[in-house]
Amino acid sequence: MAKDKREEYQKAYQQSYQYTETRKRVSVSLSPQEYKQLTYLAGQRKQKPTRTATEVIRAFLDQDPLLSKPLEAELEEIKRLIRNVANNVNQVAHRSNYLQVMVDEHELLSQIQRLETIVTDFVKGKAGQ
Repeated sequence: MAKDKREEYQKAYQQSYQYTETRKRVSVSLSPQEYKQLTYLAGQRKQKPTRTATEVIRAFLDQDPLLSKPLEAELEEIKRLIRNVANNVNQVAHRSNYLQVMVDEHELLSQIQRLETIVTDFVKGKAGQ
């Protein structure tokens, strides 16, 4: 009798809360090695493994890479370098228009080559890890 009342209460609660429409619970079994990798990634991100697993799944479904905090910081540095190069290009163009002559383009090209080298080294270094 008490079990029937509990089941009725749970059913009514879930219908009123609409739990089945807002969230779905998934259970995953991991090998010891997979769990070790998950806890390592969670430690890097300063999160619990469950939260990290959720983010990994969402990143996979969205086809968006999940990056560690150090990697995110390095990407921000690359973005800053790219903005610096863009600023340099703008300055060269402005100066060239002002003087109505082409300013030495070798500096501009060396900056772009430097950026290309940095990005290439970054990608090769991170892909090997």
